[in-house]
Amino acid sequence: MDATPADDPYSVLSGVEFLDEKLRQLDRRLKYVGVLSADKANLNRVQVASFQLVPGSASIARSIRHLIKGGYLLSSAVLLRPLLERVATLAYLEQNPQSVALWEAGWLHHQRPSLRTRLNCLLPGAPDSLLHGFMREVSRANSLIHGDPDAALVSLVQIEEDNYAYAHDQDFSTPERAHNIAFSAALDIVFQLVVIDRIFPPPDWPTTSSSANSA
Repeated sequence: MDATPADDPYSVLSGVEFLDEKLRQLDRRLKYVGVLSADKANLNRVQVASFQLVPGSASIARSIRHLIKGGYLLSSAVLLRPLLERVATLAYLEQNPQSVALWEAGWLHHQRPSLRTRLNCLLPGAPDSLLHGFMREVSRANSLIHGDPDAALVSLVQIEEDNYAYAHDQDFSTPERAHNIAFSAALDIVFQLVVIDRIFPPPDWPTTSSSANSA
């Protein structure tokens, strides 16, 4: 393993390396899809919606990575919820193209499907136990957004053997936390890559699994 770079101490963690790899793969997809976006006359409505959702997912994922690099772990964790929201929404629209009308009408809260319903599209055929696990993660992400007492635990750091405090600035003392945040973001990007490959399936485009080996 390489020496830890001074300006990015968490970069050697496996979760962060996984996120970096998936971001590189997503960049390649975005370049390819960007070429297709010029031919608007031949795009279907799901593809058009993807041009609104995928860049946002990529931007949020990159923000998570940069915040991890800077040691702002609470802020990076807060962004996991909006990242998952966008990934799950695109998966739902890809599998339910008739619902694109709801997206085009503003994706209003009282009309759009629940996040649980959208998550089912990320995990078709998955056992209830796995879906329940995802929903627990969503609950934790909601906690971070609303700032309840449980959310504060994400910024708890040990400053002495028996002394803890809540980080108000950079945190480079909790690598496990950084790993978990990065790994969660990377998994979301894995799902995003799979959906992109279904929406834009050129015959010579490598599958997500094979492109992972070439990253």
